[in-house]
Amino acid sequence: MPVNRNRPSPGVAPLRDGMRIIYLLGLIAGIYLAWFAAQSIFDAAHIPIDLTAASGVGQIINYAIVLICAYLFTTLVWRQSVIGFFVIYFQNWRKTLKGFLFCAGLSVTVAFAWYMFVFAAGGARWSSVAWALIDTHAVGKLFLTCLVGIVIAATEEILFRSLAFKYLLNAATTAAIVRAIFLSSIIFALSHRFDNPLAWLDLKETGLLIGLVLLGCLLALVYYLTNSIACAIGTHSGLIWIAMVKKTQIIQVAHSGWDITNSFDPRTGPAAWILFILLSVLFWSLRRWMRKTFAIEDLDLVAAATNSLPPKIETTARPGDDHLAMRHDWLVAILGGVACIASFFAIQKLIEHKIARDAKNFPSEVNQFKAAMSRSASVDAAARATGFQIGDHIRIVYRELTRAANGQVEIGGDAVDLPGDGLPLTILVFAGNKTVFQVQTDGAREDFARRFVATDAAARNVRFSGAFSCTAGEPLAGVVMTPAKTYLLSSFACP
Repeated sequence: MPVNRNRPSPGVAPLRDGMRIIYLLGLIAGIYLAWFAAQSIFDAAHIPIDLTAASGVGQIINYAIVLICAYLFTTLVWRQSVIGFFVIYFQNWRKTLKGFLFCAGLSVTVAFAWYMFVFAAGGARWSSVAWALIDTHAVGKLFLTCLVGIVIAATEEILFRSLAFKYLLNAATTAAIVRAIFLSSIIFALSHRFDNPLAWLDLKETGLLIGLVLLGCLLALVYYLTNSIACAIGTHSGLIWIAMVKKTQIIQVAHSGWDITNSFDPRTGPAAWILFILLSVLFWSLRRWMRKTFAIEDLDLVAAATNSLPPKIETTARPGDDHLAMRHDWLVAILGGVACIASFFAIQKLIEHKIARDAKNFPSEVNQFKAAMSRSASVDAAARATGFQIGDHIRIVYRELTRAANGQVEIGGDAVDLPGDGLPLTILVFAGNKTVFQVQTDGAREDFARRFVATDAAARNVRFSGAFSCTAGEPLAGVVMTPAKTYLLSSFACP
């Protein structure tokens, strides 16, 4: 049997893949060293610039460092022309713009419709307070933020898709494509904790890691299916725009009750995960038309050239095949959409069941917490022993803490679990390991809800008041506990 001398031996491909991963890890290490050196210089010169900032000069310099390192890697290690890459897109600027606008519009439309569906199904809650705060200034600020979102999306897509994904794509086979998508998505996800990589070891970050990996897979898939980085940038921008609108807090995703999720970052929850999968199915169903309409590069040709193999060319297609293929693609899209909706309802039922169970068990769990405190445990130790987690979304204001004429201390205030469903919270006050006060929130307070932009549901029960006895100057610990098994600790002294 003749041997194809253009085909590498079985031992070559794994080595090549391994070396590419090593080179990418070297790029990441180089970015980190450059970032660390720049931050050290700013600190030594007492220049108030934080490269970990999510906005402002620090963010701009951070992106500049990343792009410079990526440019050096592309030209010196990968030996590709960066200028030539951009020239191709500028020469095809109409197709580039159309691909960006179509994918941005499609992702915005689908994401908006999806979150309206989530809201209707009870997975999100409305805030009348946030809606009342919307004015022309807020809209203008949101518009400018969305423009910045395009810059962020373009930077990340050029780095993680045009560089990482395409660099890892060494063959036009299904296995090679899936491998490149998955590996580049992991790199994309892990880079979001670039300032503190050890944070990924925290269970609370698991939901964000899952969401970012799925988002990375979606964006890499769009890039490969369309052969245009403009389409990936458009998809990413559209999702950023939806996230920006979400920050107005008009509609807030309800807390799932899972330890791995965070309602303030929708990427950590199942609603966003299913959205990313739904968009992936939709883009896949449109892949033939999008590649024909928006393609600027030829990733299959690039992958084949990397592996020294000619690209596969389909020669058996018949005129009726396109029509049958389109019917098949749309059938897959419909079935995929139905599966996503069914999955959401199933997950929502599980969440509702867990919330109902937590509410039923809440009084006994509070008693267990108090018992753990009575055994001379600290608040944090008692919380760990009883399964309570620190709640970043809990807010409390003590409006009254005075000693009355009868010698007792009168306490009053407001507390809210921002993504909560309005179930009463429990307020505890400890003097040492002794419980001196316990009460549940009851009643609304409009100014408090407006201050923290609470949802209508969460604002139903926020007020609390009562009295207890303590020694003047004695250190006290106030604890807010929620049915979702989260808590917030505050310390103050007995008046």
